[in-house]
Amino acid sequence: MQRMLIVDDSAAFRSIFKELLARVGFDNVSEAADYDEAIEKYRKDKPDISFIDMILPGKSGVEVTRTILEIDPNATIIAISSIINKKLIREALEAGAKDFLFKPTNEMALSTVIQMWGKE
Repeated sequence: MQRMLIVDDSAAFRSIFKELLARVGFDNVSEAADYDEAIEKYRKDKPDISFIDMILPGKSGVEVTRTILEIDPNATIIAISSIINKKLIREALEAGAKDFLFKPTNEMALSTVIQMWGKE
């Protein structure tokens, strides 16, 4: 079973996203609210896919992405954000994110991303 990590400073969003993951068949999900917690959870849980909000307090989601990829160059990171901004999308992808989802997302978009980037 694939393991997922949700990194977002909003507990409400993490809860909604976790429910969405469950609806598409994934319930092995850990959560983090900021950079430090994200790195700790990544090291501990070794998720197959990490969904990282690009706007976080303190260090940004781009910085979380870079650090995770230093730890594990094969990490699969999907950037997420409610801000539609070409510069932010470019920064996330240049940092190593495989894809970008906009908030709010839906089951179809989430399933597509997981099928595209998830491990068998």
